Parts: sequence; C-alpha cells; structure tokens
Amino acid sequence: MLLNAPIPPAQQACSVGEGTAAEEVRILKQTMTTVTPSGPSHLAQFINHCTHFVSRVAPQLLPSQRIALILATQGRPTVDPGSQNETQVVQEFLHAIQSLASYPVWVVVRLTTN
Repeated sequence: MLLNAPIPPAQQACSVGEGTAAEEVRILKQTMTTVTPSGPSHLAQFINHCTHFVSRVAPQLLPSQRIALILATQGRPTVDPGSQNETQVVQEFLHAIQSLASYPVWVVVRLTTN
C-alpha cells in the first residue's frame, strides 16, 4: 500500500498471492517506478493501520510463517505543517513500530533517497 495516494491511474494498494509471481513483480515495479511521492508522511498512522491488519491475520498463520512489512520512505515521518511538533511525530512513529513487536512480523525500513 502506498502511503500517499498516487495520481490515477496508479493504484494505492496491491495484493500478492493472487496471481503469478512474475505478474505481481511486474505490477509492483510498474507502480514503484511511475509514482512520485508527495505530501507529508503520516508513518505512524499507516503503521497503526498495518498493525490492525496484522492483528487480524496473525492468528491464522502457521508457527513458521511471518508477515513482511516493507516500509519504503524518503526519511523521517512528517505531518501537515503546523499540526504537531517533530518530536511528538517521531515518538508516535516509534510507538507504532513497537506495537508490532508482539506479532510475527518482519519489519524492513528502506530509505529511498537519491
């Protein structure tokens, strides 16, 4: 799922495990190469959304299975200008990441700066 809604026709969310691996990789590559990020990065809100999803799916996993959450971001979490201070935003992000610790999740943070 892309945090910032892309300009149509790009999709904000995509699923895996529904088609061939080659087709899913093609769609992901196409999406990631045609979308330009913009706006603030509400990372804590997004991670909380993912945690809600994980809490519903985790009980269905086998003991050896894990969920991979790959967070590709250009840097620190941000919000709309003037709405919160930077320290509070970072603390909310850290709390959100820590909330995943009790679930079978691998969290990968990829910095996507040039």
